[in-house]
Amino acid sequence: MKQIISTFAAASLFAVMPVMPTPAFADTTSANSGIVDSCKTDIGDYPEEPLGNCLAIRSTNKSGAPGIIPNVCAFFQTSLPDYFYSQYDSFQACVLDAASNL
Repeated sequence: MKQIISTFAAASLFAVMPVMPTPAFADTTSANSGIVDSCKTDIGDYPEEPLGNCLAIRSTNKSGAPGIIPNVCAFFQTSLPDYFYSQYDSFQACVLDAASNL
């Protein structure tokens, strides 16, 4: 009986599976939106800043997501450490200060 049930279970699994996987296509109009190009241009001013941080800041800013605050604090901490530590004692202090000003 267990063998019959497992056979039907396997057969039903194959029945719902697609015959061929569907290829994934990126939506090139919304994926870039000029963000990557502008980051590649602007990153020259801050060579120690990874491209990914620039993309995170620009993407969260464009989408209106609340993650912009930690991204900006990370940028200042990495790219302008003298300024950052003259204003804040820690990363957490930067995030809390910026969040309190919203």
